[in-house]
Amino acid sequence: MTHRSTSRPPGSSASHRADQASFGARAAFGWVDIEDDGALLDDVDVQNFPTVLIARGCSVLFFGTITPQPGTLARLVQGALDGELRQLDGAASIGVLVSRLRGHSDA
Repeated sequence: MTHRSTSRPPGSSASHRADQASFGARAAFGWVDIEDDGALLDDVDVQNFPTVLIARGCSVLFFGTITPQPGTLARLVQGALDGELRQLDGAASIGVLVSRLRGHSDA
């Protein structure tokens, strides 16, 4: 559902890491450090952190910042797994980013 990338621990806080762990194999999480992997972003501008990208295949379901409160990420990911998130309109450049991230994680 999401991308896998570097070996750095995903999430920006302990609550996000706990949320991610709760999904086990039902969702894949990854971390992209814009200082180390900035070339992957190309023309995608990330200004606020943490920025979360949720995709199913090449369809972008969510791209934006989230708050650090416990459960925020879990509710968002569960909504995607349950089919409650719809494909974002006008997210072509983010869709290209999804493809680059998948290629990067397979390398």
